Amino acid sequence: MGDRIRSKWLWISSLTFGVFAGLIKAIFIPYPEYNPPAIYPALVAFLLAAIFWWRLIVKSDRVTFLRGGSVGGIVGLLTPPLAWPFFLLTIAVSENRFPEIFVWSPIYMLLSLYHVSWLTMLTGIILGFILVQFQRKASEDLPAIPT
Repeated sequence: MGDRIRSKWLWISSLTFGVFAGLIKAIFIPYPEYNPPAIYPALVAFLLAAIFWWRLIVKSDRVTFLRGGSVGGIVGLLTPPLAWPFFLLTIAVSENRFPEIFVWSPIYMLLSLYHVSWLTMLTGIILGFILVQFQRKASEDLPAIPT
């Protein structure tokens, strides 16, 4: 598979994970006063998906369902807790209350693992399978390159 196609699928997968993380946050999680807006999990999921999709699928050049599901599971598991430090850092800096707000980050990270990560992990695994299927189908439809 060519480098151009691999990089295209890296961006497609990263954007898809980011969009779905933002949608899950906007639809399923209510907005208390200190709760990250949908942009924070979307950006975290985008960055995590780019890193793990590149490492597990693009770099190894092995587009398998196990690897796609693994990327989805990792992104889904890590996105909710990792959105909190970025959000709380933004709040702490904007309100000039850095230590007292940012110290809550580990607690919120653990609580989000318990409350939300099961949903995002399941969605991520399914999304990883679907993206691998689309990537496989797209690579099969390419015309043969004469040598």
